[in-house]
Amino acid sequence: MYLETYCQSLGVEFLHYTLNIDDLIEKAGGSAVHLHGCINEPDSIVQCKDVPCVDLFNIEWEVNDLLIVLGVSNNGFPLAALEANALASGAKFVNYNIVSNSETRAC
Repeated sequence: MYLETYCQSLGVEFLHYTLNIDDLIEKAGGSAVHLHGCINEPDSIVQCKDVPCVDLFNIEWEVNDLLIVLGVSNNGFPLAALEANALASGAKFVNYNIVSNSETRAC
């Protein structure tokens, strides 16, 4: 939540997408877009089970954009596809994972 607050203080757009369906981010004071629905809205979990609630593939990345991915390997779709899309548009990409993406590709 500190990153979100910091970005807001600078006037920088901050979007937090999550594969999780719990509401722990919101309980901690943050905001998130739940790609597969949220436990607080059971209908959204059913509707977004197989197809994300948000179309991530039409995001228009710019050269000055920065995509930070935390804890999602290349197996965590649809978020895993964002790396290629961002880099193809010239945006910067940082991935913080316990297992590197090159290791997950080999599996």
